[in-house]
Amino acid sequence: MQKYYIDNMNTFFKKNCAGKSSCEFSLITDFIFDRSCRDKLRDRQNGNTDEGESMIHTLSVCARDEVEIKGTGMMISRDIISLIVVSTDVVIMLLFIIAVFRLRRFE
Repeated sequence: MQKYYIDNMNTFFKKNCAGKSSCEFSLITDFIFDRSCRDKLRDRQNGNTDEGESMIHTLSVCARDEVEIKGTGMMISRDIISLIVVSTDVVIMLLFIIAVFRLRRFE
């Protein structure tokens, strides 16, 4: 159940909050926090503010693991993109080296 809720929360965040500097949405604390933390939150919400008001701060990741390919709607991981870039660099360097040797040969 917890994984299902977290997946739904991530989907909601991507649809409604991605790219915005601030965003608000409700959380079901039973699926996120452990029992002692939930008890402290409820205590504070019921007026016991000895330790301060109840407040939940979240941190979202600003970098994505996947990048959308424009126009196709497909997603590709950063790992694959980095492999493509490095492979292309190696091929370019090999072509450059071959071109230099051919130029020396035909001099």
